[in-house]
Amino acid sequence: MQTHSFSMNLNAPLFRLIMCFLLVGCDQSSPPPVRDVPKPAVIYSIIDEWRIPNGGYSRVIVTDVTQRSEAGLLALADQLRRDTRADRNAFVFIYDNHDAAVLRKAALAERLNKRDLKLHDDHMIGTYFRNANTGFHAVTIMLQGVSGPFKEVPLQ
Repeated sequence: MQTHSFSMNLNAPLFRLIMCFLLVGCDQSSPPPVRDVPKPAVIYSIIDEWRIPNGGYSRVIVTDVTQRSEAGLLALADQLRRDTRADRNAFVFIYDNHDAAVLRKAALAERLNKRDLKLHDDHMIGTYFRNANTGFHAVTIMLQGVSGPFKEVPLQ
């Protein structure tokens, strides 16, 4: 009976070449494959909602006070775009305080005392509007509330 023994010379050029390809990859010049990384969700609560007759919804939402920045509201607008993509229209009133959001209807009806009106106005920090009929799509940023300066940012 004949026994065969196999020994591998770890210094052999062929062995080193194979190990190099296995450990490092065959083509160092190729970029890694492109992949979509999901954006983290911006959390918000819907306080009130009603149907728009020609499709979609109007909503009153409350987001965390940490979103009260231009970058935060743009991230929220992107989240709203994703969340309402199936709706023909979306009209969203954005607050960073639940109590202020609940006062919206009374504020519109001019039934608030000065203290409650200030609470409402100070915490309405933006709007998000998308109208498929006209093509209008924008977020309005009001970092100092309704009475402060605002910035309308057109969206795609």
